[in-house]
Amino acid sequence: PQPVRGGALTASAEIENTLRKNTFNVSAYKRIDIAPSVVVDGDSWSQGAADGNIVIKDRALTVPGKMVLIADNHPANSPMTNMFVIRYEAAQSIFDVANVTYFQPMLKSFRFV
Repeated sequence: PQPVRGGALTASAEIENTLRKNTFNVSAYKRIDIAPSVVVDGDSWSQGAADGNIVIKDRALTVPGKMVLIADNHPANSPMTNMFVIRYEAAQSIFDVANVTYFQPMLKSFRFV
C-alpha cells in the first residue's frame, strides 16, 4: 500500500493517471470500457482496463493482451488512508477463462487485515 495522507489522491484519479501513462508498457495500447467500480472485500474499488500487445522480454515477441487495474483507499475517509492497487493481465485469447479461473477467485479471497 501507498500512504495517502488525507485521501489526497482518489482511487479513481490513480486509475486515470496510471491508464493515461500506459504504465503497462504495451504497444498498440488502447483503453477499453469496463464498469467504473468493483466490490472487493466489501469496499468499492475504482477500476479501469486497456488492451495492447504484451512484450515477452526474454522471447522478444508480443502477445495481444488485456490488462485490468483496480485501486482503493482504505480505510475510506481516514486521514491515514492507504492506496491499494491490484493489476492483472493475460493474453486476450485466454483472458475470460483466466478471469473466471484465477483473477476473480483471487479478488474474492482478498481481505483487509
